Amino acid sequence: MLESCQKLCTSKWLVVCVLAASAMVLAKPALRWLDIHVTAEVGKDAIALLTSDEDWSNLPPLPVSADYGWLKQAGARPLVAHALGEASLPGQNTLPAMERALAGGLRLLELDLWLDDEGRLRCHHGPQAPSDWQPGNCDFSTVLQRAVAAGAYVVPDIKTDFVTTGNALVAQLRSNESARHVVLQLYRPEHVQMFRAWSQLHTLAGPIVTNYIARRSLNHVAVNAARAGIRAFTVPIYRRAAMPEMPDGVMVFVHPVHNCDDLHDLPKGDGLYLRTALLGDCAP
Repeated sequence: MLESCQKLCTSKWLVVCVLAASAMVLAKPALRWLDIHVTAEVGKDAIALLTSDEDWSNLPPLPVSADYGWLKQAGARPLVAHALGEASLPGQNTLPAMERALAGGLRLLELDLWLDDEGRLRCHHGPQAPSDWQPGNCDFSTVLQRAVAAGAYVVPDIKTDFVTTGNALVAQLRSNESARHVVLQLYRPEHVQMFRAWSQLHTLAGPIVTNYIARRSLNHVAVNAARAGIRAFTVPIYRRAAMPEMPDGVMVFVHPVHNCDDLHDLPKGDGLYLRTALLGDCAP
């Protein structure tokens, strides 16, 4: 009898634990939604203060040479070709996709950048390493050369170690003319410091702070980035509601926009990371 009771109690508490764990999993998305739509990510900041030392409040100012001419030329609603215009499609991060984006009038070309074992800057998202190199594969230098010729800009999304990959990227810049066509995305406070170091070698385009791996709230990052002179800020689409108003003089980009409903629901002044096909499927 005693053994039967022990088994019953053990089974009972196991059920309770499973139910409690399930409730937590189900509650997490709801709590995240409330934090975004009601409290403007106060909860996210509170957790970050307890679990991380990430702090954007002491950013050094951008060099005065940082050139945001690309943002002025992009128009009232800048459009970025996401993964060269075909994100999550078979043609993503390929040279034909880039040509289709340019033919569609897109002049901001975002590509996922991977530094391979041979030191090549490959157009590749991951998470696995790219396949063996073949002549005609997409790489950073080819995309940059084409972008400069078309009066366009390359927006690298670095997928391997930021410092190592960034150093390799800067080493491939042969002139200030080509450097002005590279719009670096910065993801952490320390990346702003790296940008300052790279700016001593070339006159780089003004960067974007891209907020999908930062641990702090959109408000904390955007306000402090703007104070440092950063004028472009990318936010994940599901978090856009956490910051209805951006600091003065800052263009917000939303990432990713892959269907017409999302495009039409966003504020009309937002820049967009989108697929080239949306230009024909639904007017931005």
